[in-house]
Amino acid sequence: MKKGFLLSKSAPKIASTSSTTQVTPTSASESPPLDRFHDVILNFLSRETKKNPELFSSIIAPDPSAIHEFLYNHKDQVIPMEQLSQHISEYHCYHTIAQFFATIFNRFLLDDENQARILLDSEIRREWEAYANK
Repeated sequence: MKKGFLLSKSAPKIASTSSTTQVTPTSASESPPLDRFHDVILNFLSRETKKNPELFSSIIAPDPSAIHEFLYNHKDQVIPMEQLSQHISEYHCYHTIAQFFATIFNRFLLDDENQARILLDSEIRREWEAYANK
């Protein structure tokens, strides 16, 4: 005779299952703040305009409305004029031109593809330095 077990009652059938999955964003998946590079950009532009004031003060826009339109179209990435004027003298570079350059640099640094390249380059450099220091 085979040994086994018998259930006296059959298991109840489940009519339906319901589960709700909630995804909570973490800091790693959130977008980085758009102003995180402002200090780096302003320090860089400030140094460059002080080194080359003749060059930067001679840059003018033949159509200033084009620059204003660009700044308007990218207003979320524009470095505020108040912040810019604290770092860059009007004698070294026109503030609108400086703001244009700063916005382009900010857009470059915030671009996902560029960030991936920069990160990859820094990882390769760390590996190279670790190898060279062995």
